[in-house]
Amino acid sequence: AEPAPDGGPRTQGRGMTSIPPRRPAPAVHPSGSPCSPGSAAGRSGARPRPDVVVREPRDLLAVVPVLLGFWPHDCLVMTTVGPGRPFQARLDLVPALEASGRLPDSYTEGIADRLLEPARRYGTTAVALVYYGEDAAVVAATHRHLLAELAAAGIEVSAVVGVRGGRYRHLDEQGRGIGAGGSADVRDHPLILDAVLDGRLNHATREQLAASVEPDPVAVAGTEAALCAAGLDRDRLPRLRL
Repeated sequence: AEPAPDGGPRTQGRGMTSIPPRRPAPAVHPSGSPCSPGSAAGRSGARPRPDVVVREPRDLLAVVPVLLGFWPHDCLVMTTVGPGRPFQARLDLVPALEASGRLPDSYTEGIADRLLEPARRYGTTAVALVYYGEDAAVVAATHRHLLAELAAAGIEVSAVVGVRGGRYRHLDEQGRGIGAGGSADVRDHPLILDAVLDGRLNHATREQLAASVEPDPVAVAGTEAALCAAGLDRDRLPRLRL
């Protein structure tokens, strides 16, 4: 990220989208992501993307589904902030804590594998976290564990937002909501409207997105038949499996 002309944070791309500031929030760095607001500029027929200036939690809440390509639920989303190789990661929240009030060991291992390992590998220096979950105890326990792991890795947490009951709030170091927050409905946000218009946000859930890239058996069979008729060896054809 680089400073915007008015002093606000800015992500890289073309031009600049300026959003009136309310409460400062970090600038995520989506450029280079397959689903980023700036990534479609090189595609045929795609409109150039403006830079994204993130100044408040609603901006961050709008960036997340655009980056993922679907609306997240019951999960944790981590996105890089500032310079360096950008990436976004998503991890389901556990349905409930163990009887001892702890996170399952298998879940903490998942945090290490899916969030911390790539952050270290990409040289990440700062991240923003967004928790989507109705179970406050699960969110708090997950946040405390992740915060400790990120601190040990020398990675700064620039912003933490929790979404619950259709509203967002900032979260403190214990994962507790602070401040009044506001509505988490960002469907009218310019980033969302732009993504929907361009066809980059057409799925309500991760499952719908996964289903959209499942191979069509009829189309696959027809393609294989045409290739074989052209003289290709069927055994050398790639098999589409997800």
